[in-house]
Amino acid sequence: MIRCLIFLTFFWSSWFAVQAQTSFNSDPVIFIEEFSKFMKESKKSEIQKMTDVFSSNWKSGKYTPDQKKFIISI
Repeated sequence: MIRCLIFLTFFWSSWFAVQAQTSFNSDPVIFIEEFSKFMKESKKSEIQKMTDVFSSNWKSGKYTPDQKKFIISI
């Protein structure tokens, strides 16, 4: 969990500087779709694999609603 948060923080901060999208929907269902699409634009297989794992964990309920709210707010 902490590893994913570190991953998200690092990539969001570095990618927001170079990508056009600057925010994601606050609805958890829409958020994960937008975030996954955004991350997969990188074309780097390592990032795509981590995004797939994160998305799978998100959709399977490994994150509580409060954790999802926190991640969305980052």
